[in-house]
Amino acid sequence: MGSCVFMKNIRCCSRKVDETVEGVPFSRSFKTSKLNARFSDTGLRTSCATRRSCVFFRPCICPRVRHSCKRVLRGPTKPLAIRGSPGLGTDSEAPHGDKVVVVGAGPAGTAVAMQLAKSGYRVQVYERRGDPSEEEQGSSRAFGIVINQRGQHALEQLGIHLPAPGCGVRFDGSLRHTTKGTSLMPNTEGSVCVDRAALARHMVIHAQEEFPEIEFHFSMKCKGVDTARRCISFEDGEGSTVEATYDLLVGADGANSAVREALASEGSLTYSREENLRDYKSFVLDKSLWDSDPEYANRMLTWSSVDGSVTRMWAVPNPDGTAQGMLTLYKGAFAGLGETADYSRLLSAKFAGLRPEMLKAISDSCTDAPVSGGGTMVKCSTLASGRVVLIGDAGHSMFPALGQGCNSAIESAAALKESLEAANGDIESAVRRFSNERLPEVSAAADLSAKVIDIDGSRGPIGNFKKTVFGLQIVLGVLLNKAAPSIFKPPVLFQVNKVGASYVELKDRMMREMATLSVLLVVIVAGIAAAITKIAALFVGPLFS
Repeated sequence: MGSCVFMKNIRCCSRKVDETVEGVPFSRSFKTSKLNARFSDTGLRTSCATRRSCVFFRPCICPRVRHSCKRVLRGPTKPLAIRGSPGLGTDSEAPHGDKVVVVGAGPAGTAVAMQLAKSGYRVQVYERRGDPSEEEQGSSRAFGIVINQRGQHALEQLGIHLPAPGCGVRFDGSLRHTTKGTSLMPNTEGSVCVDRAALARHMVIHAQEEFPEIEFHFSMKCKGVDTARRCISFEDGEGSTVEATYDLLVGADGANSAVREALASEGSLTYSREENLRDYKSFVLDKSLWDSDPEYANRMLTWSSVDGSVTRMWAVPNPDGTAQGMLTLYKGAFAGLGETADYSRLLSAKFAGLRPEMLKAISDSCTDAPVSGGGTMVKCSTLASGRVVLIGDAGHSMFPALGQGCNSAIESAAALKESLEAANGDIESAVRRFSNERLPEVSAAADLSAKVIDIDGSRGPIGNFKKTVFGLQIVLGVLLNKAAPSIFKPPVLFQVNKVGASYVELKDRMMREMATLSVLLVVIVAGIAAAITKIAALFVGPLFS
């Protein structure tokens, strides 16, 4: 069999190079920021599918973004996926070689890129930030999140297993600090705590290594979407405009999604947006401090305020032995804290079980840390319009109370792939199906998170009543499930992380149980009050007769 001839026109700078690598001649022409490939489709596919020693260069991107042409894939390997041919990491052939443009290279965007690349689609990813794989590990910290069974199951479909080197820790349990001491809740579900930036970095690197047919373009800010022309425009790091056409556009660009705004501006959808009434500051604890108490080893630490307010604090271990955490306060409360001494007084007054050395370290770290918002809840009227679909926070951002945001987003990526497969490549039908099936689920997840936030932040007699009902729901749920597991299910909060558990069913069940317990509690209180009144009448009545 003859050698495989692979001619590429990769335009980036202004040079042309003719080279031969292991008997494979090719020509590279660098001019602009677009990538084109010229080849004999039949010859390429036949040769690449049969010659396991054939050498391929990974798709190149402008050097301003990432110069991946330096990497060479040598056999034995799977054939390269180009224009719909089954390729590296693929498990089916995309109908008509459809092109997918994904906006956003966070966990949701990278997950959907890999899912669709597996199905043989030609995928391009555009991200407004720089390439996370070129950053030093730990150079940028976002915030800690927990990847539960849902998220891990969806990631494992892509060949990603957590924890991984430098990404995530499977902690032993959560150590809660209260005025009564400490109590440990074991991590029976095998959840993994991970820095979100580290997870995004790990996923991008995995995609670049296992799905080299995916084209990543970084430092690209979305400027507009023309749905009539199926075209989206970006501004690169030098201020130039770059356009990309698509057969399917996936908006995975976060709670402030430009893709969602484009759909809303043309009347394709409506959405509501609600900001969390909390702010937070991040802090980092060094390894020596974390190692100073054996009780802290490989555990998540939590502190609830002694006065029952929304002031919260928690810390999780990092793979390098340090720990990162968050301090949350009511929105605007950080404005009254200026000096380190202010933080020390607040922490001393609000939290029990905080050792002096840890109090000092957290106070020092928080003093100069920026204030961040405590999350946004975005609810859309639809997740799809025409050939545009929204994934993750772009379509269903939720408060972090139950830790479902990232997990449900990664699940949504798998759900979109399933919808496309079920529709046999009919993109418009597939995205409608995806929205119809997925929107109720993610909306219910957002409602559950909002409900927990509401209960946690409630004050006064009504707030105490809500918290009592919520606590009873959990306690009774545990007791009844232990007594008769075939009849009574575990509490909703114990089911929300389970793979396959319906958020809609969990929300409905939680609301029914809370309504029943509320009525029962009112009846009990009314009965006790009536009994007290009768008893008082028996003793007090004769005194006035």
